[in-house]
Amino acid sequence: MNFINFPPTLTNYFFVILLIIVIGIVISIVFYPLLINFLTKRELGQNIRSDGPQSHLAKAKTPTMGGVIFIFITIYMSIATCKFLQIDLLFLPWMLILGFGCGLIGFIDDLAKVLNKTNKGISGYIRLILEGIIGMIASYYTVKTWNHSFDELVKNFTGYIFELKIPGSPFNHFPVISYIYSAFMQAACCNSINIHDGMDGLAAGTSSLSFMTMAFIFLMLGEIELAIICASITGALLGFLMFNCHKAKIFMGDTGSLFIGGMFGLIIISYQFNLMLIALMIIPALETLSVIFQVLYFKATKELNLNELPANSLYFKLTDPLKKLYLFGYKIIKKIPGEGKRLFKMAPIHHHFEIVLAPKFSEWQVVNIFWLCQLIICVGVLIFFNFSIGTIH
Repeated sequence: MNFINFPPTLTNYFFVILLIIVIGIVISIVFYPLLINFLTKRELGQNIRSDGPQSHLAKAKTPTMGGVIFIFITIYMSIATCKFLQIDLLFLPWMLILGFGCGLIGFIDDLAKVLNKTNKGISGYIRLILEGIIGMIASYYTVKTWNHSFDELVKNFTGYIFELKIPGSPFNHFPVISYIYSAFMQAACCNSINIHDGMDGLAAGTSSLSFMTMAFIFLMLGEIELAIICASITGALLGFLMFNCHKAKIFMGDTGSLFIGGMFGLIIISYQFNLMLIALMIIPALETLSVIFQVLYFKATKELNLNELPANSLYFKLTDPLKKLYLFGYKIIKKIPGEGKRLFKMAPIHHHFEIVLAPKFSEWQVVNIFWLCQLIICVGVLIFFNFSIGTIH
């Protein structure tokens, strides 16, 4: 058995995928120097957080919003290739529009930061709401594209059908669960990549490996349109990576990270929450969890003077085991002064490893370790699909 099991009729498309990637790299080589020069002259650079690794302060004023170029390369290469090959467009129109919407949210966020010379852009709550809405729209179009019900979409992910019957409603099944899943998945993917993008070449490298893997997976499944989209993103990211490797000449910014995460989410939703595609997001997901655990642990370990609690507080009416649970919740919800303990040296966890492994390992070497881990995950996913291709689709 060949390592990658392409049906004979799809062999030619394999070379098309490789050509798309090469062309994406070439276009990037042409346009990124122009963008870097444009942003540098106008001093549209990244503002570095003072509470991050001290070694990163030297990166201040590095041009940002580099995601603009690879967004347009992705859109151009996807449309041009599908039109040239005369492929029926099922996913591409709505997927690229929604992906562009994610990138636009990031662009507005980046623009607010560089113009105001701060690290604060769009409100986090507004971003989550907008990302969730994009996920719900993707859920609608996924059902429309596959021509099945919302219940079937959820069943493909959970193994069960969830029904919400509303008395007197003209609808037998209300697709609340499907919309919730999709909104959560879209917001989670967008913000996971955004958090993951914290070192030179880190997010671009791991993401290009993931999209390349998905391109081959969809090619094996005969989903040429999705394979072309993933290949277009891969080529655009690899081209960007040539300018984003240490020492980075340009950052992708929220423009790029939200687009990458957005496309991840849209592809996962469009292919009915396939668990193996979700597996490609393991590293960004762990990065996000490290931030969540760091915040929770920091708040939970703060000292709290019980005398500061109101006399009629529920705490004094509970038994000892429930008192501990109440205090944990109270510390998490309330803003309590003082310092707590930290689970990691710094979060996200890539900064933890950067600090712990220094000075024996440089930032670039830590990034390479993450790339290697992502490569192992991608190879594992690819092998799984290759051996189970007869039962997937």
